[in-house]
Amino acid sequence: MLVGQELHFAEKFKEKPLIYATLFKSVTFAIILGVFGILEEICIGLYHGKSAGQSITEVGGGTLNGILAMMAILAVLLVPFFAFTELRDILGKEKLAGLFFTSGHLPGESS
Repeated sequence: MLVGQELHFAEKFKEKPLIYATLFKSVTFAIILGVFGILEEICIGLYHGKSAGQSITEVGGGTLNGILAMMAILAVLLVPFFAFTELRDILGKEKLAGLFFTSGHLPGESS
């Protein structure tokens, strides 16, 4: 994922609202992670003497619907990650950390 982020492949969304880049990256990385998950299971299966078809049953139940469901879940799970990454790029690392780890009230301000 770090290599993918360094490639800056969502630059075309730079002038658009952050949600576009966030959703694009989430879906794209979910597909990439899903494909590598399948390849990983195939390699593990081949190492243990199973065929590629037998190995795929370990991923999403081995059905196309199961694999697509797994990738959809990954995409949803990646949305907050990329949302905060996009915010960090715009606000800066220190500002974002300050928003999370310091009080939101100004000194002397009552709530």
